[in-house]
Order: sequence, then C-alpha cells, then structure tokens
Amino acid sequence: MEKHSNQRHAAAKEIARLIRQGFSVRMFTPYQFRFNGRLDIFPTRQRFHDLEANRRGSYRELEKFVVDFFAKGRELPAVDRNEFIASLVSIGWSKQEAAHAFDHGVPE
Repeated sequence: MEKHSNQRHAAAKEIARLIRQGFSVRMFTPYQFRFNGRLDIFPTRQRFHDLEANRRGSYRELEKFVVDFFAKGRELPAVDRNEFIASLVSIGWSKQEAAHAFDHGVPE
C-alpha cells in the first residue's frame, strides 16, 4: 500500500510539471487522470488508454510518455498562474504548494 502512496506522490509532481507545460488535466480518481481530453493515465499501474484510438498499453516514465504522446504538431499555450494553481488544487494540492510550484518550479 505504501508503494502506491509513493507512486501517487511522485506522479503528482510529474503531473504538476505537465500542467506547467500547458497540458490540461482532469482527475477522475487519485488513480486516473485525463490529459488534453484524450489520454487517460493510471499512474499506480503505469498504464494508459488513448481514447481517440481506443488503444491501451503501458509506459515507464509518465512525464516523458505524455510529452512524447502529444509532441507531433502541438504548440503549448502559455500557462496562466491562476489556472495552474486551480489545476493543481483540483488534484489535491494546497493553494500554497501550487503557488510555490508555479513560482519556483515543481521539485523532482
């Protein structure tokens, strides 16, 4: 059980960095996140589901996988500070943690 807790904590940092890069993220449960309305990620199992292609699989590094998945022909919008903070709060971060992450970067 502690393994999943550590994985969720590590995934939360990676997800915050992805939001900072301009990805939209919706959390359905602490175990399922949807990126840009298309890609579902299950971080504790390192699994994904591409909703558009109805393709499932696994990945090794969450942040790299998501960036590579959406890399072709994609420009990221600038991220608004308030939207970034709201996105992180919606996945369980405190406002103070989210503000610090925006201002100083998300820790490794």
